[in-house]
Amino acid sequence: MIKTSFSIKVKYIFSFALGIISFFCCFDNVFLSKIIPFYSKGLLLLRLGIIPVFLLLILALRIRISNVSGLTLALCVVIAASTWLHGGDVLSLMAILTSPICILLTIELRSKDEEALNCLLSTWKNLFLMMLAIDLLSELAFPNGLYKDRLYDINWFLGYKTQRMIYILPLIFISIYLSYHKKQKLERSVFFIMIVSIVDVFISQATGATVSLILIMAVSFLSLNLYREKLKRIKKLLNVVLDYKFIIIAYGVIVVAIVIVRYLPFMSWVAGMLGKDATFTSRTDIWTACMKCIQSSPIIGVGYWTAQDFEAVTVRLG
Repeated sequence: MIKTSFSIKVKYIFSFALGIISFFCCFDNVFLSKIIPFYSKGLLLLRLGIIPVFLLLILALRIRISNVSGLTLALCVVIAASTWLHGGDVLSLMAILTSPICILLTIELRSKDEEALNCLLSTWKNLFLMMLAIDLLSELAFPNGLYKDRLYDINWFLGYKTQRMIYILPLIFISIYLSYHKKQKLERSVFFIMIVSIVDVFISQATGATVSLILIMAVSFLSLNLYREKLKRIKKLLNVVLDYKFIIIAYGVIVVAIVIVRYLPFMSWVAGMLGKDATFTSRTDIWTACMKCIQSSPIIGVGYWTAQDFEAVTVRLG
């Protein structure tokens, strides 16, 4: 009994430690980069050192990674290869790709043990909440922005408008998963997290993000309650809609449709509802330029380019 209890504690400690390490390795915050020298480069070097260790642990523990993780890692290799072949900024790409890879491998290390995975996710949930609280305080304390950077005049702790969504979306989905796994329903704490998240993005003046979070809150409540009713047809439909393959295909279709039909009345109506112009502040023009650019390499694309790399293309295309 003592041995079993000790092994459980070690398992939880290991999950907690993994969650802390991977989170802070990936917390590449612009505000902290401004006040701490070598912050971003230091985190990149740390991730480049930790990823091989995680891979060795996966091999040593004989963990078979999931299909989603395998496809994601393969996609990262293709993007890196395409970037190198087309003269893109490989170092900037590594700074971006190493974060999701680190998180992915952390999940794989705990994915075979449900209790260990829940402990890892709970650790991340608490860290996301802490960051969200700091961000909300920074918005309230500095209504005109905490700092400025090269691109934006108004930033708070988690950055400019939608930059906080990379923390909020995982927080919401982790909270939903843990709540449903524990009680088979959405607990009050999940609704509290959603409301605080909506308030945070609303104060940051992110109109689209605010609308998106309200929709996520409504869809989550509706779909999980329908799923709980044990209606076979509803379950089958939700299983299809929430499948990652369906989401990827739907995302691709929507993006292409926006690029192609951006000037149709429907798009103008959507933009008007969100208080934006029909090009969504020139974003659809940029997407169109991207589509034209990758025609030279339709299979693997042209890899990752920085804004400076892409300026020459957008100028050439007018």
